[in-house]
Amino acid sequence: MRVDRGLLNRLLDLPILPSLPPPVPAYPLDLEGLSKESIIVETLGKRSMDYNVVPFVPVKGSASLKETDMSLIPQRTIPHLKKLLMDDYDVYSFKESQNIFEPHYFRYLGAEQGIILKDYSKTFCKMVIVENESKTDGKDLESDDVCYMYRGKIVPKN
Repeated sequence: MRVDRGLLNRLLDLPILPSLPPPVPAYPLDLEGLSKESIIVETLGKRSMDYNVVPFVPVKGSASLKETDMSLIPQRTIPHLKKLLMDDYDVYSFKESQNIFEPHYFRYLGAEQGIILKDYSKTFCKMVIVENESKTDGKDLESDDVCYMYRGKIVPKN
């Protein structure tokens, strides 16, 4: 095989751009008002550990995180989540979900279980249980759409 030395020299003169790893978050991370006793609901439980808070993983091993079929949601964890909220624990979610299942799961909680998400900070939404509609003016009965992000877009209601 014959090598074209002119082409080889031109290729060798090209700058080689290394592939850059994804940015590493600067530690310690900004807790944005969360305390060490805060709880973050997420399907994988990995990101909450970066914030040194308590993870609540409601679907681990129970559902495909690529699915949006709400019949796959395990019901056994929902009473525990409701009890945490009723006992005044601070429970949050990440605004930007790691998989398509999370925003659908959170929408299900709002529609079927009375657990809504309210915009809290740059990164987090706070979970609120809506017990009695007469306690509010109605505006606070709905979740904030910014709490249902996946790949930079708001996941619409089904």
